[in-house]
Amino acid sequence: GGPGGTFNRRCFIRWLAMVQVGGGLLSDYDVFPVKKSAVILSEVEIGDFTVYEQVPDYGGIPCLMSGSKEEWSRMSDEVCHHN
Repeated sequence: GGPGGTFNRRCFIRWLAMVQVGGGLLSDYDVFPVKKSAVILSEVEIGDFTVYEQVPDYGGIPCLMSGSKEEWSRMSDEVCHHN
């Protein structure tokens, strides 16, 4: 329930999917990086959880991220247990 409840759950499920596929780069379907991210993406190393772009509205929702399987798992756990 609550505002954005279904949307937020669906976004979180994508993070769990990143654990299952072994980590990597996750982008919202409507993200088209044209500035600094375009350069970063060509050199991205999958390791630490990294947010490259955020939607400025709605509290800075991350829309372009990368991380290893372990990092996606760690961040999913952090989000799940955040009070």
